[in-house]
Amino acid sequence: MQEKTIDIESAPTLVYSPQQAAAVLGISKSLMYKELKNNSAFPRKMIGGRIVIPRRRLEEYINTETEVSR
Repeated sequence: MQEKTIDIESAPTLVYSPQQAAAVLGISKSLMYKELKNNSAFPRKMIGGRIVIPRRRLEEYINTETEVSR
């Protein structure tokens, strides 16, 4: 039986960096970091000291939240 290989280039993005998430949402990096700091409900994970935002949780959050905290 042959092992299945995954083409990393075509694999779906599982997590975004804060900069990538900001670009996807159309907001500035500074607003993204402000949101991460001040909004405990904003989806995020720490992996090896890095903040990452899970794509699916971000989609769910955006689809259920009506207003970004200020």
